Amino acid sequence: MATEQNVAVTFDARTQTTRIYINGDKVAEGTAVTNEPYELSALKADTRNYIGRTQWWDSNVKTDNLDYCGTMDNFRLYGIVLTEKELMDVYEDDATSLSQVQFSSDIRLSANVVAVGEDITFEGAMSFDETGTVELFDARGRRVYVASVVSLPHSVRVNVPAGMYFVRVMKGTEQVFTSKLLVR
Repeated sequence: MATEQNVAVTFDARTQTTRIYINGDKVAEGTAVTNEPYELSALKADTRNYIGRTQWWDSNVKTDNLDYCGTMDNFRLYGIVLTEKELMDVYEDDATSLSQVQFSSDIRLSANVVAVGEDITFEGAMSFDETGTVELFDARGRRVYVASVVSLPHSVRVNVPAGMYFVRVMKGTEQVFTSKLLVR
């Protein structure tokens, strides 16, 4: 495809109906799914819960089950079936497309994997005429750390539990850098 797409899949357990939407438009609907997702583990116990890879990659039909080759962001799971209007609201209110965001290539993390209690170092040359901030968000999107910065390079010690985080550097109200950070 080589373009960003917004894909949504819903499953209504009451009506046994699956619907697929691309960029807010319904492109498929059917009732061929006869088992609810939780029932699949009763068919054959399996702890492989992949995103972008089939559960059956090691089966005799693995040539039909190729891995997804691309990037994903803004992955969401809901415990309810969203209506078409709700899906459209999410689609229209979604964050700016990654292809529309241009970050300063001068900023980078010295390491994307750090130990708990280890410094996170932002490398690059940048001074902030206005307020600069470094923010850290957990996997649920909650801001768990914020600090003011005057210039880069800059190091911060963030005491957070092990996990995946997203780092953002703001120059006033302009987002100038973002990255994934793993804390082990």
